Amino acid sequence: MTVTADEVRQPSTQPIEALGYAWRKGRGAVFRGAAVGMAWEATVVVVPFLAQRAIDEGLVPKDWRQLSIWLTALVASGVLTAVFSGMRHRAATQAGAYSDLGLRGRLFRHVLGLDTGFHDRADRGDLLTRISTDVRTISLFIDLIVTWVAHFVAVILIVLFMLQMDLRLGLIGTAYIPILLLLSAAVRKAFESRTVALREAAAKLTSILHENIFGVRVIKGFGAESHQRNRFEPASSDIIARAMALVRLNASYTLIGGSLPTLAMVALLWWGGRWAISGEVTVGMLLAFSAWMVRLTSRTLGLLGRFNWFMQARASAGRINTLLNVEPAIADPPRAAALPSTGGTLQFSNVTVKFGERRILDNISLDIRAGEVVVLVGKSGSGKSILLSLPPRLYDPAEGGVLLDGVDVCELCLEELRTAVCLASDDAVLFHDTIAANISLGMPEASRAKIEKAARLAQAHQFIMGMPDGYDADIGERGLTLSGGQRQRIALARAVLVEPRVLLLDDASSSLDPATDAAIWEGLTSGEQQRTMLVATQRRRVAARADRVVLLDAGRIAAEGTDEQLWSTTPLYQEVLSSGDDA
Repeated sequence: MTVTADEVRQPSTQPIEALGYAWRKGRGAVFRGAAVGMAWEATVVVVPFLAQRAIDEGLVPKDWRQLSIWLTALVASGVLTAVFSGMRHRAATQAGAYSDLGLRGRLFRHVLGLDTGFHDRADRGDLLTRISTDVRTISLFIDLIVTWVAHFVAVILIVLFMLQMDLRLGLIGTAYIPILLLLSAAVRKAFESRTVALREAAAKLTSILHENIFGVRVIKGFGAESHQRNRFEPASSDIIARAMALVRLNASYTLIGGSLPTLAMVALLWWGGRWAISGEVTVGMLLAFSAWMVRLTSRTLGLLGRFNWFMQARASAGRINTLLNVEPAIADPPRAAALPSTGGTLQFSNVTVKFGERRILDNISLDIRAGEVVVLVGKSGSGKSILLSLPPRLYDPAEGGVLLDGVDVCELCLEELRTAVCLASDDAVLFHDTIAANISLGMPEASRAKIEKAARLAQAHQFIMGMPDGYDADIGERGLTLSGGQRQRIALARAVLVEPRVLLLDDASSSLDPATDAAIWEGLTSGEQQRTMLVATQRRRVAARADRVVLLDAGRIAAEGTDEQLWSTTPLYQEVLSSGDDA
């Protein structure tokens, strides 16, 4: 079952799955860090106790032996504090890194496995925000668990030390803690809702940035910089407004929560000072309580900050979990069928494709023999590209089926299917890598000889060798350092390299000159291998080379035959190809 893009934007009410996965990836380091952190806090919390002993048992009675013992203990405590602090920090960093790597990897694999229809509907900026910002928020929270545990243990130890040393002063110093817990519970939902709002604003801005960066040539070509700035600035201002709403809430929470320990400190010094003057408590005890209160204030304020991070992590986990709950509409069957060892026949049987209520293809039936070259011709929007997308299951038909060598493509393993059926389109998508890596995308283990053979067939070898690093040249992001025709030839070489049974070409040579196009066609249709080809085009010089031409109109087959037959008998065929480069 799939969800709409709007549903993906809604935060999940069950964020535990994403948090739980991140926790499982980082829990080993968390446990190590928490153990060391507790030892670290113990060495810190014990310092006021040691100081109190040094004063009351050594300094006040002028017992230098006792004073030396307690001062030595203080030095040892300081050394252990430094050692444990470094170990705690290392474990906390590892916990965050492990959870970040694990959760981001799982989310990336999941998004990559979702069907093409989902990606058609989804907001790319929103997906990028979930994979980057939301995952990072959760990993930071896992990192902070180590410190949170240490702080929590410190609070417990301090409270126990204070209550054990003097019950009255202990109660005065810790009375604010229940109030702080109630305050945290009261603002939980507000923190979560404002965090989600901030993430949504960030996703919108990321989407605008993504469009502008990748569409910069179009923007400059039309002088649309001012218009795009007018889109960017309100989205940027919206982020600031939502961030400030979260900051105001956090400031109010910290102000109230932070003032409670201060009031407790004042009360402690007031009553403790009076009792010290009357001799009911010692000076060393008052000094120890003052130090513990400073530490307790620091740790409770630290827990307040961690609470804020927990609310942000919970909101981010809800967004991630919503995405993880999306099931791909196209997936491997429970029990995959096997393809015959050889073949290449392709059959469309009463195929209907719908987008919503609109029929894109309507009851298409077409049989293609092994080794046959069939060209699809039709006006823009007639359904050519969608028809080519059905054999590799980029989309599934609403009705009917597609058979490869007599086997329904829905019964085949996707990896096997997409090796047997390969699609190259006019939109040649290349990646920021070397030319060789782009050609071998579908067969990473391919030898350099095979890569060069595919490039020669696609008429790309000559221009590749003319580049400074040849096949090892880095082509930059999306291959924009190359011309449109060069990108198409690399994409075509990528499709040819895997030696598919059926090669699907969606106007894949539209940017090539006639001579290069003819040379590529000669290479594809000659030789020992009889390759089945289904080609979409609006150019007559391509249609004239086909064994058969199928004319599509409004999602239906209007006519089929050879190029000469259709040109002489079908006015629509002449109309579609009349603007061709050689009509």
